[in-house]
Formats: sequence, C-alpha cells, structure tokens
Amino acid sequence: MRAGGISLPLVSLRDLMRLKEYSGRPQDLPGGPEEGGEDEEEGRMKGFRYHVSEEKIGEYMKLTPKQKLEWLEEINRFLHRFMPEESRRIAEKFRAGEI
Repeated sequence: MRAGGISLPLVSLRDLMRLKEYSGRPQDLPGGPEEGGEDEEEGRMKGFRYHVSEEKIGEYMKLTPKQKLEWLEEINRFLHRFMPEESRRIAEKFRAGEI
C-alpha cells in the first residue's frame, strides 16, 4: 500500500498471527503475557514495538508539510475503515465533544 507517496508494507491478519507465532515471543503466543507494562520475570518491556528504517525516516523527512498532512489523512481513513465498531463510535463521540 502507498500513502502520501510512501510505501507501507502490510500483511493480512492471518499472516500477522502466523508471524507472531513463528517469533516464539511469549507475548505473541496464545495465552502469553498481557500487553503493556514490564515482564516481571524477565525484566523486559512487553507490548507493541516496531522499527522504522533510516531510509523510511529520510523519505518522510523529504515530504512537504502538505504531503505529510495528506499522508496522515490517508492513514487515518485506512485505520478508521478497519477500526472495531465500538472504537469507531467512541472516536466519533470524542471528535463531537460528547466525551
């Protein structure tokens, strides 16, 4: 997928689950530690992590402010499209100033 002129590698949910299982990390396995906080037994952080290459950061830095905003809008539309219905309702109430 491309957003704002930047290529974003995406995997299907099924493939993501397979990749997580293949990683063997306890937090990625079914029944593993809950997300967030620190793993007391191993003294390491749990939860979601990702890496952005220097090349991707450089590509983003070359974008104009308008291109960056367009990229953010496109990503926001993409995320909103796949957001769970309950999360979508909460986000819409928040935007409307209801919560």
